[in-house]
Amino acid sequence: MDSKDNKKKKESVQQSEQYSLYTERIVEKPSVKYRRLIRLAEMVVGGMVFGIFAAATFVIVYNYLSVAGAEQNRNKRPGIVIEKDEYPSETQSAKADDSGQSETQQNAQLPFDGNAADITMAAELSRYEMLQRGIELAGHTIVRVAGNRQYGDNPFEDDSTFSAGVIFAEIDSEYLLLTRYDEVSAASDITVQFGELSEVTGYYVKGDADTGIAIVSIKENDMPASARAYVKTASLGNSYTVVQGSPVIAAGHVMGTDFAVNTGITTNVVNKASLVDAYVGLIYTNMMPVREDYGFLFDLNGNLIGIPVTGADNDVMTFYGISDLKALIEELSNGYTVTYCGIIGENVTSAMAAAYRLPTGVYITSVQENSPAYHAGLQAGDVITSINDEAVLTFSAFSEKIYKLNGGDKATINVKRLGKDDYKDILFSVTLGNKE
Repeated sequence: MDSKDNKKKKESVQQSEQYSLYTERIVEKPSVKYRRLIRLAEMVVGGMVFGIFAAATFVIVYNYLSVAGAEQNRNKRPGIVIEKDEYPSETQSAKADDSGQSETQQNAQLPFDGNAADITMAAELSRYEMLQRGIELAGHTIVRVAGNRQYGDNPFEDDSTFSAGVIFAEIDSEYLLLTRYDEVSAASDITVQFGELSEVTGYYVKGDADTGIAIVSIKENDMPASARAYVKTASLGNSYTVVQGSPVIAAGHVMGTDFAVNTGITTNVVNKASLVDAYVGLIYTNMMPVREDYGFLFDLNGNLIGIPVTGADNDVMTFYGISDLKALIEELSNGYTVTYCGIIGENVTSAMAAAYRLPTGVYITSVQENSPAYHAGLQAGDVITSINDEAVLTFSAFSEKIYKLNGGDKATINVKRLGKDDYKDILFSVTLGNKE
């Protein structure tokens, strides 16, 4: 019995020692617990500080690289570069008006011996031959452009409209053409047709709603050999040399017909159209338009000198002079978004300067509300004389300098503003925007 009791006691002691391991409580010292909390807090705060620093560094570096990259792209000027025309002086214009003849008209007169009837007949024959040559050259640059819009999944709900285009450049196995902005800007797909030869896919590059023009590209590899052999690129002429009475050719969608031509003369080249950040010459002709006509204006040498004016109820075919649009066409052709300032104005000629005691430069007739110029403080009546320390004497020069900058860039614009007694120079820092 004793042995049994002793054995039970030993088992009881062993069990109690075994279970005591599981019931023992370990209590940390307070100093250890707080030290860990402090270390955890330090890690959290350090992570937050590092995150804020890293984010700020990223933003600064990204903005710097974006601006530097944009400036580098602007300096490289990829794509095409269009030679600009020098704005004619008033003396040259006066000489042209006094002579009553354009350069083309003067060249048409042939200096040879003979009676008056023979000279007149020879001159008319020469002009006819030049006209036929101009028509042929212009015709090979004209294409038909269709912008297709799909309004739903049903293909029968597609809407296709047609207009004309003119091929004006070839670069890197790609043709560029000018066409109507409303035709292609919102199109789901574009097709370009070359007479009866064939049609290919066109690709929208960029456009400008104010002038109503857009650039479309077509790939040379998409064109059949017959189309490549037929197509020619139109040379961009100098619309500043066009005077009243100059013989001209309209080609495109003319008289309600695709691939059509019409001939006439210019009746007025004096008036100007004030557009946003542009001041464009207008060329009026004696040719009558048909509804939805969209034809381009050429001189007798087949040079493109005018872009159709859209959205105006004119009784005669009216065109924007190409010379005032060359800077814009270059920007659009290279795929740049047009830089926006918000100025509407006109050139201050010497006659205006004398009559109204104005300084020479660009006279602001109005500033678009909520535009960059508006927020910078420019006002109607100001005369712009320079941009970034570069003199500005014409609106064409103003437009070209604005287009070379990017949206977000700051431009220092110097204006002369009329005070109590005289005009005073004021500098404005304008943060430019984008049109599209």
